Amino acid sequence: MIAAVGAVLTGNPAGAATGLLTSCGSAAAIAFLVIAAHSPGGRARLAPIAASALRLAQRIARRPAGNPDVIAARVTGRLGSLQLGPWSAGYLLACAVLNWAADALCLAAAIAAAGAPVPWGKLVLVWGAGVGASTFSLTPFGLGVVEVALIAALAAAGISSPQAVGAILLYRIMAFKLAGLIWVMYLHLHSAGKPGNHAGSPPLSA
Repeated sequence: MIAAVGAVLTGNPAGAATGLLTSCGSAAAIAFLVIAAHSPGGRARLAPIAASALRLAQRIARRPAGNPDVIAARVTGRLGSLQLGPWSAGYLLACAVLNWAADALCLAAAIAAAGAPVPWGKLVLVWGAGVGASTFSLTPFGLGVVEVALIAALAAAGISSPQAVGAILLYRIMAFKLAGLIWVMYLHLHSAGKPGNHAGSPPLSA
């Protein structure tokens, strides 16, 4: 969907059609998985496939820890119990779009801070290149892969290499600082909520 929007903004009908077909195929695959997981027979067929994928992930990345069969059964069971109405789905989509827009604007701010002109007409495609690289990357948070994809996309958009490198490094630093802060807050709240931890300490104020 991101690729389709970016292609429309740049006036590329072939790219827009490719992006639209890809998003429709992805949506159809997700819908098939959800429908299959809502029946006992479908869950029985999905669980071995998910377990095999988990075994491969454990061999490559050593994660997630645990028995793949147990994890796959638990995941397919949760997927089968998912009940998402149209209002909830719309709300989640709206939140996702706001998150994407804020992230893309963060990239635009980093480009401007590096002294380069912001390629507004191609910004969605440039940002989408980083999203796609992160999705298919095997490294944590797409380290080393997202940066290369974004720098190459900025270079293709007409920004010089030194400015592109500076902008992407600044963008990634900002993104990692925010993500790291969220993780620290989550771990602190999680440990504080465990019984017996931080006994006698006052609750966190807003």
